[in-house]
This record gives sequence, C-alpha cells and structure tokens, in this order.
Amino acid sequence: MLGAPADEAVDDGVPGVAETVPVIDEVTTAMTAGSGFVAMRKDVREKVDFEVIPEAAWRMLQEAHGDGSGPELCRKVVARGSGNLGVELHPLVLHLISYTSRNGFGPRTLVVRPRECAMADLVGDVRAVFGWSSETPLAMWRSDEAAPTSETAMQRAEYTRVALKAATLDDAELLDGALVVVVSGPLAESGQPPWRAAGTGATVEGRAGLAGLRNLGNTCFMNATLQALSNTPQLVAYFASGAFVRDVNVENKLGTGGALAAAWADLVRELWLGPKASVAPSKFKRVLGQLAPQFSDFKQQDAHELFSFVLDGLHEDVNLVTDKPVTEKLELEDGQDEAWLAGESWATHLQRNKSAVVDLFHFQLKSTVVCPQCERVSVTFDPACALSVPLPSSGKARIGLTMVFASATSPPLKACLELDAECNVGHLRHQLACLTGVPSGQIVIGAVDDSRLGSTFGNKKALSKVPRAGGDGPSVVAWELAPGSSRALYVLFRRRDTRVCGGCSAPATRLRCKQCKVQYYCSREHQVADWKYHKKRCGVASTPPRARMVIFGTPLVIGHDLAAPQLTGRALYATIEAAIAGRVSKAWANGPSSPPPYLLRLCDADGISCAVCEPEARCRGCAVAWDADEPVAVPKRARVVVDFGGDDGGSSVLLGAAAPAVEIDESAARGTGITLGECVAQFEASEVLDEHNEWYCSVCAQHQQATLQMKMWSAPRVLVVHLKRFRRRGWTGFFGTKVTDAVDFDETLDLRPFVAGDVDPGTGEPFPASMPYVLYAVVNHMGNMYSGHYTAYARSPRANLSQVLAERDADATAARIGEVASDPCHEQWWLYNDSTVSRVSAARVLSDRSHAYMLFYMRAW
Repeated sequence: MLGAPADEAVDDGVPGVAETVPVIDEVTTAMTAGSGFVAMRKDVREKVDFEVIPEAAWRMLQEAHGDGSGPELCRKVVARGSGNLGVELHPLVLHLISYTSRNGFGPRTLVVRPRECAMADLVGDVRAVFGWSSETPLAMWRSDEAAPTSETAMQRAEYTRVALKAATLDDAELLDGALVVVVSGPLAESGQPPWRAAGTGATVEGRAGLAGLRNLGNTCFMNATLQALSNTPQLVAYFASGAFVRDVNVENKLGTGGALAAAWADLVRELWLGPKASVAPSKFKRVLGQLAPQFSDFKQQDAHELFSFVLDGLHEDVNLVTDKPVTEKLELEDGQDEAWLAGESWATHLQRNKSAVVDLFHFQLKSTVVCPQCERVSVTFDPACALSVPLPSSGKARIGLTMVFASATSPPLKACLELDAECNVGHLRHQLACLTGVPSGQIVIGAVDDSRLGSTFGNKKALSKVPRAGGDGPSVVAWELAPGSSRALYVLFRRRDTRVCGGCSAPATRLRCKQCKVQYYCSREHQVADWKYHKKRCGVASTPPRARMVIFGTPLVIGHDLAAPQLTGRALYATIEAAIAGRVSKAWANGPSSPPPYLLRLCDADGISCAVCEPEARCRGCAVAWDADEPVAVPKRARVVVDFGGDDGGSSVLLGAAAPAVEIDESAARGTGITLGECVAQFEASEVLDEHNEWYCSVCAQHQQATLQMKMWSAPRVLVVHLKRFRRRGWTGFFGTKVTDAVDFDETLDLRPFVAGDVDPGTGEPFPASMPYVLYAVVNHMGNMYSGHYTAYARSPRANLSQVLAERDADATAARIGEVASDPCHEQWWLYNDSTVSRVSAARVLSDRSHAYMLFYMRAW
C-alpha cells in the first residue's frame, strides 16, 4: 500500500519513492506501539491520498525505487457483506482493562483485531493476556461511549454486556476504540457491571426518540438519515410495535428475508424505548451491507443514496406481493385521458409493490419525452419515493456579515452583500467600503467561530470558500482599523466561569452543595454521583470550586502603528483600553495610575493555551505587566487575551458584557436565497438529454437526444425533497463540485401549485384546493464534494407516539398508526449530531439554508 507520492517523483512517468507518513494516524500508532500495527488516518481517500497494491508489487517498487519514508502499511483481504472481498483499512483497536474487587481497574492493554475475527479467538487471547484458564468464568462489558481515560469516567460510563457466543467481533457490536472491561470468577456472574454500586443500574424511562447514534467510522451520513426516518411517526409505530412481523415476505428475493426490517425495528425500539443516551447502529449497518455492499465498509457515502436503499430494502422485506407478475410500462395513446392512464399505471405499480412503505412515501411523476427527429411525444407515469430537485444557478454569492467600526460609539452594521459567484474577497472588501465609507485598506475580514477569530481572508480568496450566513458554522465579521495603522492586534475576551457542574464540567444551574454552598451542579443525579469525591474537599476554604475558562463576546482586530521596540507593556494596555473603552461594562477607573480590571495575556488562537511557553508547562497565557516599560514581543499569529477572570485580585472582577456581543442577524440575509419553489420549477423545466442518456424512439428506431419534462402528478403522505447539491463532471462522475447556495424553505408547504394531477390515482378522489405539508426533519451536509459531515434536525409528536409504543400491542398499534401523525407544529426541534442530541429553535433550523440537503414534510390534510 502506497502513501502520498514523494516530492522527488520525476516527470517521465516513473514514480519516486513512496512515503507512508502523510497517511499515518500517529496517535493510535503510538498507543499500539510494540504490536507492529500502523494505524491509518480515517480522513484519507483511496486513489487520491493512497493506493492499495499487492505485496509482491510493493516489494518490486521497493527494489526499484527504495524504501521511502515511514513504516510499511500492511492490510489483509477479508470477506464482506455477501461474500465480497475487500481490504480492511481500519481494523478494530480495542482497549482491554481487567477489573477485580481488590485492585479495581487494571492497566490498559490495546489489541488490534480484524472486524471479522472470531469472538472465540478474542476470548482465547484475553485469557492468555491475563493468565486465566479456560475453565475460569469470563465476562466482558463494553462502553457505549468513547473510551474514557480516567477511573472516574470509567465508573460513570454506560456499559453493555458483550455476547461472548457471537460469531465475530462485528456481530458482538464491538466498535473501533471501544473500552472493554474484562472480569473473571464470581464477578462474571453479575448481571450488571460489578464496579457499579447496588441500585445504580436501574432502568430509566425510554428516551422517546432522543437518543443519539454512535459514529462507527465515517457513518454520520447513515446516522443523520436514520434519525430523520426514526422521527417519521407512522414508520416508527409500524416497526417498533411489531406490526410489521405479519407482513414480512421471506420469499422475496429482492429483500433480506426480513433481516433488515427486524434490524430497523430493533434500532427504533432502542431509540424510542431504550434507556441509553446513544445507540450503536452496528447491527443495522451489517445487515444493510449485505443488501448493498457499497455500505459494508466505513467510507463516507451519500445520505440520499442510503435513504433510497434503506427505504427500498424495508419495502421489499414487508412487500405483501409474494408472486410478482410481469408487467409492461403503460404509455399514453391518442384519445386517452391522462388521469385514467395515471390510475392504470398506479394499479400496475401496486401489482408488484404493496407495503406500508409504499403507502407512506410513494407518489407519481409524469414524464413527457419529445423526439427531436419525428416529434413523437411519449407520456408515462412513474413511481418515486423522493423528489430530487436541482438548484438553479443564480451566478450570485450572498455573504451575510457584521461590520465592527474602530470607534466604540458607532454601532456594528449588519448587512448582506450580493456579488458575482466568481468574485473574491477583494471585491467583497471594495463593496463593503462603498457601503460604509471606510477605505478598503482599513478593512479586515475574517471568520469568527465560538467567539474565536479563526482566520482572516486575503483579497485573492474566492467567495466560494467564505462561510455563508446561517447554521452552526463560522460567521463573517469585518473590522475597521484606525487610520494610519500599519499593524494589527487580534484580541479575544476571556473570563473564569465558576458556576460549572462538579460532575461533568458543563454549565451549572442554581443547584449547589448545601454544606459548602460553593460547588454547583447541572442536575441532582450529578450531585449525588459526585458526592464521594466532593465530600473530601467540601468546606475546605483553600480549595476553590471547579472552574473553567470561557472565551466570550466578539473578538476585535485593533490597528496600531507601534513598532516592536515601542510596543511596551504600558503602550499595549493603552492601545487595548482605547479600543475597548465603551465596549465593556466597567472601565479602567483611574487610568494608568492604577491596575486595570483585567490582565492581558499572550495566547494561541484558542485563547486558552500560552503562545510563548511550551505545552508541557500547561501555561494559560503569559501575563503582560500593565506598568512595564520593556518591549513586549507578541508572537506571530498570537492572540492578545483580555482576561477578566485571572488569579490575582485586580483581575477577579467578572463583567457582564465585556465585549460587543454581536451576532449575525439572519433576517438580513433571509429571503435572498433560492426558494424551494424555484427548485421545483427548475425540476419541471424541459431539458435536452445528453449523449450518455439518450432516449430510444420506437418510430425512428434509434436513440435520440430527446427533450424531457418531469412533473409531480400525485402527493404522498410523507414528502422527501432531495436538494441536488452535488454536481458531477464527466461521464464517470468522479469529479465535481458542491452547490452551497442557500435555499429558503419554511415549516409549512402548500404542495398544490406543484402537483399537475387533479385526482388521486390510488383512490380516485379529487385533490383539495390546498395541500398543506408540515416540515418535521432536515438532513444537513457541511463540507465539500469529497468530505464533510452530516447532521439532522427533527421533531415528531412524541407524546402520542410514546403512548402508542408503550402499549406493546401490535393490533392496537396498527389500528392507531394514523392517529400518531398529528400536527407536529408545536413540537420541540432537536439537533442530532451523531451521539449528541440537543435542543434547537425553529429559527435555527430555517436559517441553516446553505447546509440543508434533504427536507422531510408530513401531510397535514
């Protein structure tokens, strides 16, 4: 296996020496030192960053061109899915720890095993490592969280007992990087982790759909899609209640014999009825990989493609048609009525496809094809489970930003500027200068994320690489430099937050220890769990409560003209004070004659680590003396941190608003993006088929580049709109770009203007004048064509659905499936980010317009 090509490669087509260093995961490799295993980074791509070649070819390259740099990366060929062979690039790395009643947790041992390794082999290896005989009872507990490092974290983590009789490690749901605690003897007979106190393992109430899905390795695309589907109430009720069992079609060769349906049912039961905060969907992924081998590995895939495969697989598993007849595609003939043909086409579709999935998601598209040669018109009606719409190219880039002026008396300006998509930051700076009257040479533009200044943009940076307004990514901020400035200081604001939970370090509520009244907590459960640690220091005045440093407010870029010898401590404080005076809630009372109410520290870009000291020193930023006359050397790319919560008396004052807390105003940019209606109109527009997708004309008896027009003919119960953000180039489709234009969508959608049919082809009833739908889930994609991250927003009628699922009666649930689809307008929105689930506002969902990739709407009529 080759790494990135070395720099000394020649131009005559002969490769140079190979180097593996750029693709090595140095952290994991160091952790497994001594085992001979070399871990690969999971963000590298085959055929782009590395090539996989046989060992014999590797030896030939070594002999011809030298060894190169870095160790050898050896991988084995393993069987996947339905017997397909593939190279396992990322085998499992397991953290093994033994536990005994006397010594507690032992030292950590890392083992590397193939995912298809037999479970019996791992058990034998564990006995050999810890010196246990084959007769000694043995049990393993795996952590459902990322491998914790401290003993306290290990005790508080959630654990699941490992099935030692499973065939393989994959069947036992052991994940890469998992912590596996091994116990032996009488401890192996315990029904719960033996290090847990009695009573702490009691089952809690179900998560009601608010459980996260663990990332198994580049599986965020699957997690986001499954979370959107798991908030489709009719689908969840049908599978989680067991009502699907009577419909399983074990004879359908296009399905999995019910395996995928059963795996999906188990997964949604865990998400809705289980006690865990996060669930590992390894069983579902394994079954899906057998149905679609492209999903059997751990490469990033497309969420819409996965959605189509999952929906089709579930449909075939519960398809009520056991003997599919041979049917022909119907085409409109002269004198025939379109509505009649649509009904006949739908009836033909139901002859082969009849399931709960069809009832929920399927609808009809009308296809009109015109031959350019003989002008023959072909009209057909085709089923679909999602509406894939293109994004019309406006040729414009819209950047929402905030302008912070040099004078504190001038309020920040929030604006949304529209430029040609081919423009760069220089054009943006010029347009901003025309808008504000500030010379373009005095404007600095950068990205702010989590109150930190990530980077500033040069004039040649393309606008396509500048963050757009909306979502949870960086915001664009522009700063005015004072006239005559030749240099700039990058300033962050920091304070110490003492109201931090003693159990998890999260922001605490008013709940605190009743004895010392010093330590705060975020919940009663964390207070109880932390007592055995806190009681040792409770009431000890010399021990301060747990605290954390918080970067807050909006950073400043301050211009000055002081050369290095002139930038003394006094001058630095004077420059900072002149810029922040009027922006903070408490001023420097007596000026230069007394210490200021803050300290200036030199930190890295994170605002926490020191920019001067080595990391081993654990310094949180070297302080600059306010009355020093010696020059201050500010390292390149360092941040000057205004610390309002330092360790000595002068800096112990916490200010309520120590910086202009400016946030991007999404309303300034909202309404300027592409509308969802424009995307549907682009879908319905006529297009000429290219040479790779020609249509066969029966009259001309040859393939033609015909004109195609598609329209929605009917309306499903659940409408999934797929925004085609990925545009591929070339007939292979390997290269392409992602369209990041914002798409305006709302919580409600009237589908009637987009439906060409007047009568439901299934029931024959006329469509109403208004066809309202309610948004209940959104799948987002952040990143580019080749890499990125998926998340999901979702909401559903949790109270109704939880009540139905709690009945555990398939008959009762089947009768009430229609009731659980009540209007979810008043339900809380949630962000599903792999294993993390958090509350978000509806405004946040609607503002994330540049990342929206799939929209899920539920019929409300």
